[in-house]
Amino acid sequence: MPKTSAAPKKGAAETELEILHPDREVVIADQTFVLREYGFAEGLLVRAMAKPFLMDLYAMYAEPGRAPTFAEIADLIDAHGELVIQLIARSANVSVETLNALTDADGELVAVNWWLANSGFFTRWVMRRLVANRPAGPSGGPASTTPSSAPATDAALRNSDASPSAS
Repeated sequence: MPKTSAAPKKGAAETELEILHPDREVVIADQTFVLREYGFAEGLLVRAMAKPFLMDLYAMYAEPGRAPTFAEIADLIDAHGELVIQLIARSANVSVETLNALTDADGELVAVNWWLANSGFFTRWVMRRLVANRPAGPSGGPASTTPSSAPATDAALRNSDASPSAS
């Protein structure tokens, strides 16, 4: 069985850096896979290619306040296997044939790290769509009140002008 390892555990500062640059490195046997998050221009192409995957991911967020579990994400990846292989190959800059040659365990390790590197890319699209499709509701501001009738307003003003005299 080939030697497999993932990146070592990191500290808080390195974790913050991963948010900005979420690239993941995986070594399988003597081959290093660098799974990187898609950039802007590439992302435009990837989003078009990954539309079925994105729509199913979007459906997982349909229930307000609920994010999919890792098991649900794994099922999503499995359901779109052929597409995900292409997406992983693009992210890792390797051929589909290279990925097809991996054992199941090694392929899973690569797929999980691909998701870790690109989950932000995909979920940003989902969040933008959720916000855009949110039903219009109350503005959240204070409710308007019915203005007082003119006679009542005039009477209130006259009474406020009659201030008690100082002694």
